Amino acid sequence: NEQLQSTIYSFGYNLLRQSGLSSQASHYINTIALLIVFFVLLYFIAFVLRRILMLVLIKTIRRSKTRFDDFLIHNKVLKYLTYLIPLIIAKQSLPLIFTGFPQITYLSVKMVDIALIVVFTLLLKSVFYTFKDVLHSRKRFTDKPLDSYFQVVSILLYIVCFILIFSELTGKEPYGLLTALGAA
Repeated sequence: NEQLQSTIYSFGYNLLRQSGLSSQASHYINTIALLIVFFVLLYFIAFVLRRILMLVLIKTIRRSKTRFDDFLIHNKVLKYLTYLIPLIIAKQSLPLIFTGFPQITYLSVKMVDIALIVVFTLLLKSVFYTFKDVLHSRKRFTDKPLDSYFQVVSILLYIVCFILIFSELTGKEPYGLLTALGAA
């Protein structure tokens, strides 16, 4: 990773230095250029993933006779799943871009970690709601208050999400936060 980091960064930096720019200007311009290329590539990856996955899976799902896969689409499980891959790529790639900017690297990786927590929470919520819809489609559960139960599950997921985000921001373990609140 270090070798790749220095190779990617050094190529642009040396090119800018050879064009006559100062060391500091080359450093900043190189970082900004890498960031722009990174976001364009990330957008392209997200777009291609969404298109390919959605087109292939939706066609397959629509042909199937089960309702489970229809509920997956309805509850946006595939949408949130396609958000995870670009975020994971971003988490791995940001240190390559912000070489020489440790505070920005730290902050940007934290932001991506928080986005991962939120997207994973939304993915879990949509999976739970898919199961709720599956249960609603069964005769045994039509008269049960499933919406209430799944609202409680949803609230618990958001509480866990909040605790994980707070833990990520403060650098403290989630268990430490729960202990401080008296919940553990």
